[in-house]
Amino acid sequence: MIPQFFGDADQPDALAAIRAWTRTLPAALAEQDATIASGALAALEVPVILIFGPRDEYLSPALAAHPSGLFRHSTVHVAGGASHWPQRDQPEAVARLIKGIIS
Repeated sequence: MIPQFFGDADQPDALAAIRAWTRTLPAALAEQDATIASGALAALEVPVILIFGPRDEYLSPALAAHPSGLFRHSTVHVAGGASHWPQRDQPEAVARLIKGIIS
């Protein structure tokens, strides 16, 4: 178990919350699949931005085509130098991309 999941004087124990979240995951994934199958995402009239990191070991930018295709108004961006958490690795670049799509 990663140490940051255990509480200390400055942080509550996150393990109970993680267990509660993972217990609801199968139902949440089924609900997500139903939403996708219904076409509800394609009906959205809002801009959607997908930001990937080229150093992501789990979700490569090449995979972006599939989720991007689920939305009518989507763009895909690669945050240079970022890993799985582009908002942490490249916060300024991610903020600029988000600001650009909402302005």
